[in-house]
Amino acid sequence: MAIRETQPHPLQRGGASVNRNSTIDKLKACDLPGVYFRHWQMHDQVRPLWTLMVSLWYPLVLFSILPVLWIFRRWHLWRLKSSQA
Repeated sequence: MAIRETQPHPLQRGGASVNRNSTIDKLKACDLPGVYFRHWQMHDQVRPLWTLMVSLWYPLVLFSILPVLWIFRRWHLWRLKSSQA
């Protein structure tokens, strides 16, 4: 999506949209694998608008690390205990 500064254009992503008559003065963008970020300041608004979208895989992996480590540790301790008996 190519956006030129100070040119009237529609900006639509998800549930947010910008009027065709609005002018975006400043735009910052970052597109990484699984991460989409936009921060823009429009001519007629005081506060900037921003969007951040993150792939569902990032939180799933992040929040599954500790439970997997806990299960592995319990399993490993159980094996050690059963081999000593």
